[in-house]
Amino acid sequence: MRENGLWAATLLRGCYEWGVRHICIAPGSRSAPLAIAAYYAQKALPGITLHTHFDERGLGFFALNLARVTESPTIIITTSGTAVANVHPAIIEAYETATPLWVLSADRTDDLLNCGANQAIQQKNVFGPNVLSAANFTVDSPIETLLGEVATTAGPIHLNCQFAEPLYLTREAGFLSVLRETDFSSKRCNNFSEKVENPLLSRRLDNIAAGNTIVVLGALTPSQALALTPWLQLLQCPIVADVASQYRFSGSAQLVEYADVLLHSPDNLALLQADCVVQFGGRIVSKRLNRWLAQREGEYWLFAEHAKNLDPTHKAMQYPIKFCEIDHYVAPSTLVHSGTAGLLQASRRVRDAVPALLANQWSEAGVCWALLSNELDNAAIFAGNSLSIRMLDTYCAANHKNSPIHTNRGASGIDGLVASAVALGWSKMAIKQIILIVGDTALLHDLNSLALAEKSALPLKIIVLNNNGGRIFGLLPAVDEAAYTELFVMPTEKTFDGACLQFGMAYQQANDMPSFKTALTTLLNGTASMMLECVFESDTVTTDYLHANLNALNVGL
Repeated sequence: MRENGLWAATLLRGCYEWGVRHICIAPGSRSAPLAIAAYYAQKALPGITLHTHFDERGLGFFALNLARVTESPTIIITTSGTAVANVHPAIIEAYETATPLWVLSADRTDDLLNCGANQAIQQKNVFGPNVLSAANFTVDSPIETLLGEVATTAGPIHLNCQFAEPLYLTREAGFLSVLRETDFSSKRCNNFSEKVENPLLSRRLDNIAAGNTIVVLGALTPSQALALTPWLQLLQCPIVADVASQYRFSGSAQLVEYADVLLHSPDNLALLQADCVVQFGGRIVSKRLNRWLAQREGEYWLFAEHAKNLDPTHKAMQYPIKFCEIDHYVAPSTLVHSGTAGLLQASRRVRDAVPALLANQWSEAGVCWALLSNELDNAAIFAGNSLSIRMLDTYCAANHKNSPIHTNRGASGIDGLVASAVALGWSKMAIKQIILIVGDTALLHDLNSLALAEKSALPLKIIVLNNNGGRIFGLLPAVDEAAYTELFVMPTEKTFDGACLQFGMAYQQANDMPSFKTALTTLLNGTASMMLECVFESDTVTTDYLHANLNALNVGL
């Protein structure tokens, strides 16, 4: 029987051959063989970086977004017991967004299960249908075979590793020898670099759209948007871009920047009618846009770079393709819309009217608009869920062109947002700072991850929209319930100056637009991590209120 440490080193060498370069580790004893093997992997294997955090939930989201921004599988190592379960929220997000998050969980051996042994739970297949594959390993398992069967870049996997004591027997020389000398080169699995192929798209689709066409962009990674950009730049039809499409602030002349606002008025539906919609990616933020897609008639084509279903309307013809090959199937010159000029003019009227409404308005929308009115070419933005991302998507048309916007919109949870933002420091893009826009409830959810910010590769700038609880429910029918505040808002009555003191982060608070703008200048120009907390005394300024003001400004809604 192999030593636990030597077996763990063999497994990590196999993962390395499959593209793993980042390993995230939470503390634990049962996972010692894996953790110590990872420690020596830094010495033995070029390009390996270790990341540590005491909270598995935060570490899971950090690892998830490392996998996204590096576009390679990322490992998280946990000990046994509930430590594994704490990774489940990140696994769900990884599954929904086809992100290669690989969990290596340490486990007790079978003889210690169901007998009252300490920290022993049922870990085999603990993530159920939320992973693409799962395998149980023991020190006698054929690693080459098992890893070859489960390794994938199309989503998360779970490798449950059962270790019997002793856990600390292997010495440094043994780790280094296995890590350097094990050869997996002839055993790479054939399915690892998944090819996106579809026999139905073996021909050109120049007749894809008959009549008026609108192109819709859902959530895209920066590399996906980059691959699509040359094709998009040749379009003459309107483009409706989600805030997470990486194209919303591109400056394209064909962008209908304020589709969500325009859809608020029935009068604009005529302008937005199309015989065909061609969509790239999914996870659209705007409820109005989603409703429009569901209710409209006509052709609906949806393209993605993986096979996961992204069509909640159940109307689209969805096909997986490589976006860099789209011009092989559809010529951009074939997509036209007779109402393009009218749509773009309506969007420009909104763009011209929004500053007068929001520039001095102390509201969540005003804060988001003010932020994105700055030149932010050196920043990556992480948008929190609930109100934060909706304000960005609805009202922000920025002056800059190069700020990637990242989100966790697979399951749209409010957990792990600080940890997720910190991971952007390892992005392939040339950025110098990270900006997280998050609500107070979501920040409380991930307060432990401020410890990750202390070790961030880039300064983390946090803008907190503190409206004292879950004010997103003010945009939903819940607002009419008698128990609205008690059951939905759940006011926190907290500010975060004490938390910043505890974690060594600079802090400023703003209570009106003038103080915010002053503090924002400090935040954006500083070289260290900082939190800017925006405290709103009144309830959320609803979108209906903002739209009423836009109507009053005669923007033609």
